[in-house]
Amino acid sequence: MVSIVSCFIFDDEMQFRKLATLQEFQGRGIASELLEYIYELARKKDLRRVWCNARLEKKYFYEKLGMKDTFEICIKSGQEYTIMEMWL
Repeated sequence: MVSIVSCFIFDDEMQFRKLATLQEFQGRGIASELLEYIYELARKKDLRRVWCNARLEKKYFYEKLGMKDTFEICIKSGQEYTIMEMWL
């Protein structure tokens, strides 16, 4: 296993957490493929929204895959996150 993500469905939304790829495998599109699969799965389940808490320095990664920044910032364990979302 080189990449992982956890998904949680609540009502008509899916939140994903802990999207991570081993450092030596980053930059190969693996996490991007996982995110595309999440979008596809959400559409099949007729969900309206996919979202996550993204570290600010990773925001661009999610934007290039179609997610939008809500500019809702939260701090967890001293790390700043912003909520990124995609409406389906």
